[in-house]
Amino acid sequence: MYHHQADSDDSLDDAHLVRYAEQAGADPATTALDLSGGTYEEKVRSSFMSGVRSGVNGTPTFFINGTRFEGEWTNASAFIDALEEAAE
Repeated sequence: MYHHQADSDDSLDDAHLVRYAEQAGADPATTALDLSGGTYEEKVRSSFMSGVRSGVNGTPTFFINGTRFEGEWTNASAFIDALEEAAE
């Protein structure tokens, strides 16, 4: 989903989500049923709001000992430095 989210305006519609789920090994019929019935809607909403309250403003967001990592996570040395500092 993350990889395809900007492919088109409808790249995260139900039809695409079912296809992504199938490519990942999930049963497409079950996925379609879950989407149409809102099976996980409340869980997703709750998780989203929890992230917002915790200071998550994008993905990925990393927390080290409860503190949001503000550096560039793709910079391995900066990430390692933050981990080592937190371990001290």
